[in-house]
Amino acid sequence: MTNWTPNLEGRPGPLYRVIADALADDIAEGVLPTGTRLPTHRDLAFRLGVTVGTVTRAYTEAEKRGLIGGEVGRGTFVQGQRPPTTPLPLGWPPAGEISAGPAIVNMTTVHPEHAVAVQTFGQTLSAIAASGHAAKLIGYGPHAGLPDHRAAAASWLERQHRVKATPESVLLTTGAQNALAVALAAVARPGDVILAERLTNIGTKALAATQGYHLEGVAIDEHGLVPDAFDSACRRLGPKAAYLVPTLQNPTAVVMPAARRREIVEIARCYGVILIEDDVFGFMVPDAVPIQTMAPDITLYVSSVSKSLAAGLRLGFVVAPAELRTRVETAIRALQYSAPALPAEVATRWIRTAPPTASSPPSGRRIWRASGLPAPSCRPRPSMAIRRPSICGWSCPNPGGARTSSEKRAAAG
Repeated sequence: MTNWTPNLEGRPGPLYRVIADALADDIAEGVLPTGTRLPTHRDLAFRLGVTVGTVTRAYTEAEKRGLIGGEVGRGTFVQGQRPPTTPLPLGWPPAGEISAGPAIVNMTTVHPEHAVAVQTFGQTLSAIAASGHAAKLIGYGPHAGLPDHRAAAASWLERQHRVKATPESVLLTTGAQNALAVALAAVARPGDVILAERLTNIGTKALAATQGYHLEGVAIDEHGLVPDAFDSACRRLGPKAAYLVPTLQNPTAVVMPAARRREIVEIARCYGVILIEDDVFGFMVPDAVPIQTMAPDITLYVSSVSKSLAAGLRLGFVVAPAELRTRVETAIRALQYSAPALPAEVATRWIRTAPPTASSPPSGRRIWRASGLPAPSCRPRPSMAIRRPSICGWSCPNPGGARTSSEKRAAAG
């Protein structure tokens, strides 16, 4: 065991966090190599003249950051710094290959066909220019978006994604990735633990790395997040939030059954964990009920029009419970000030082009049909295939037919 005693002078903040920061610095500078056994809680508390509880909180904070780990009966050991993140490909297609033609297939994104959208986009811009309302669209707008745009978004989300939304509950962002950044900033701080499915999308990992969140993977199976594993992670790590993609999960394309969703909600309530639900593909599975409808008071719902209308509009949404709206709006102001009103106006006009009927909710195809233009091709792209590789032994789940883990344990006996 090392005789490590941290230097706490000149460090602001709560004492437990000061100790954790000093520990992080000494690990980074090589003072504490990987594998070093740290002083016991009582020993370090005596050296620093603080309570044992303060040292316990400091070690817990350092463990959340991935710096140390405890082994029952052996003590607490330095795990070292987190490995560097894999560099992300920036820009597509690669420089010098822009004119390479159909030989290059971008498998990193999913988006609708653009041919019809381009023609409709030009017509919509002309209509906006002739409307006499263009001035309000090119200036600063409200942080959460213009009321008319929020109302259209609420209507779209309620009918297309089956979400419980009102104009007041919907806040506009610049796409779903920005919506996720806003949602996380509203409930977490650097160093906080955020849970996610063990296999998750690269955008979430990049966001956690750049903002300093400790992203902790939780086991998944053929029906999505495993409840027992989620319960264990909540109990051990004290996460601020859990990021989930329950419908067409990225990258597995799993659709979480309704019973499993209710289990996840019950566990989140038990531990006071905010659920951040990413539902960008929700419009593709009409039978899937969003978690937000089951627990609107503890869910920050994230979506966009990038997969359904046009990715380049960069229009996203956060549906927030009343208790979190001020924090979400504050995060929007800090990160982007407000979502651009012009793309939101384009989307609003497209959404309202084809008024829904009771038996036929709005869709991208109906919007194009109402415009008088040929309907776009809706051929599935390779990256949107729901069929999993046979080597995994998975099959496409029934959104409402799978048994819960509790039912399986009861059956096993």
